[in-house]
Amino acid sequence: MNKIPTLKESAEMMRHYWDDSSKRYPNRIYLETSNFCNAMCTYCLYDKMERPVHVMTLEEFKFIVNKVKKRGIKIEAMFCFGEPLADKGIFNKIRYGRSAGIFPSFLHLNTNVFYLTPDKYKDILETTNNITLSFVNTGEEFERLSGYKLKWKDCYQKAIDFIKYRDKHKPNFLIKIGCNVVKGHDTKKVEEAFKGYRVGWAVDAELRWSDKVLTGPLDRPIMHKGWRCDAHFGAMQVKPNGDLNFCAYDVTKCESKFANIFKDDWDTIEKNFKKFWKRPMSVCLRCDYWWNYYQMIAGGVKRGSHIDDSWQKDYLTEWNKFWEKTPGSPLTEDMFRYLEVDPKDKKILIIDPNMLNKLDTVKQLPEDTYDLIVSHSIAKHLNDLELINQLKFVIRSLKPDGILVIQFDVPKDDNYLFVEDLETQRQGKVLRPFYHMKYILEMMGGKIVHRCKRTDKWGGYHIKRVRKVYSQKEVK
Repeated sequence: MNKIPTLKESAEMMRHYWDDSSKRYPNRIYLETSNFCNAMCTYCLYDKMERPVHVMTLEEFKFIVNKVKKRGIKIEAMFCFGEPLADKGIFNKIRYGRSAGIFPSFLHLNTNVFYLTPDKYKDILETTNNITLSFVNTGEEFERLSGYKLKWKDCYQKAIDFIKYRDKHKPNFLIKIGCNVVKGHDTKKVEEAFKGYRVGWAVDAELRWSDKVLTGPLDRPIMHKGWRCDAHFGAMQVKPNGDLNFCAYDVTKCESKFANIFKDDWDTIEKNFKKFWKRPMSVCLRCDYWWNYYQMIAGGVKRGSHIDDSWQKDYLTEWNKFWEKTPGSPLTEDMFRYLEVDPKDKKILIIDPNMLNKLDTVKQLPEDTYDLIVSHSIAKHLNDLELINQLKFVIRSLKPDGILVIQFDVPKDDNYLFVEDLETQRQGKVLRPFYHMKYILEMMGGKIVHRCKRTDKWGGYHIKRVRKVYSQKEVK
């Protein structure tokens, strides 16, 4: 084992990696033609994405191809986030890139299989070298992990149909089954489901967000020897609207944006990247790879006591559990002051956007338990059926004198037409008038005791168990 650098030394080695002027950035491109996805997988960050959904046009793609070609580098991936097969023009784009010689000899796609239909079979075999079909489990658990947006029998049959088509028309084409090591995965069940079919296997590490801290990227070079983060490696991410960022996991807000390929020249792009890498960006400071990579390498490319995770304390809260909290947070302290309630020995439950992929756990809430439940910025991501199913168990879990505080967004137009489709949910734009929410809450056994005025922090209904509710922030 080599001498283990201190935490500060490891971070400084990472921060100064691009100081060498002979290192040219970028040295490869990862292109995201669309950031839309039809699933809401529990192990994915898609539900937290705040970027607007955009599909790159063929003309925009051609502009990028020509610009990248002049730089003398390659586009080495045609997806970063979202579902690539949802882009109806993906194969025309790949064909144009092939004709321009902008791709390496090897190009692959990754899909959740929903859009893997017979009309795409020939295009996939002609334009790519392999494809990975994502299956982290089977049956009901597969459906739960997809956020109940994918059906096991349907996706499994689509996969089998495509495998059989491949066997007949292009037997050497590689189909992989992706079974990532995420919470809830079961490799043995997936292997059994595809037993007897000629497929390869792909695996990846799980990303774990704990409040603001990201752990898991450090496991990738341990799992895949030689792997490095995109920016460390020299890869540049191009988003559908042309924004450039350097982190594969910066998918929600694009915090690491440093330029735009449609607006900036290559000198500006390289200069901005090296400046922001050295600063470094906030997303890097919350990542275990950035802090601990050189410690991990010196320690034998593995985790262990040589990994110093003390940097995390600046970002972690005092709570150990993910969603059940005790008094002490600014949110609950403000709430108790507002309600003129003594928080001592109170049982509190916070339901926030981090719970969107874990709503099935709401069914497990104990009855007559909580003094205060705060549903914060979540109703706007749910359709009525999902909201009703949540409230049924939430209100039941209040103590007889307990209070539910629920925040929801209200349209300013009295003639607003209610919309709750999948894309509206994903963007958090499901708006409900007061009378709409009042009907739902009372139907689920709640009694509205106060309607909050809009504030800079939050707004909503206060509801009692029939039982209490709080309300709203108006949408401009």
